[in-house]
Amino acid sequence: MKNICAWCENFVKDDQECFAVPGKAKNDIDISGYEGQFIELLLIVSNKIIPAFIVPQNSEAKKDGNDFICMTCSEKCADSLKIALQNELYKIN
Repeated sequence: MKNICAWCENFVKDDQECFAVPGKAKNDIDISGYEGQFIELLLIVSNKIIPAFIVPQNSEAKKDGNDFICMTCSEKCADSLKIALQNELYKIN
């Protein structure tokens, strides 16, 4: 799951540039038991399942206000995912 683009689902090689998309969990989603783990988020409107890494409480990402991070293979995929997450209804799959 860690080497898959969260948006287009292409394989991302270990030496390939990738782009992080941070996200904030919706109020009705409890991710507290998943810190430091990958989960699958079901994007209801987009009808997609995306991998997301739940950031630990003591991480810089959490201090910046993020609950999860998704990896994408390009800026285009990152921008598409950012837009989707702003408008999306999602739940843990």
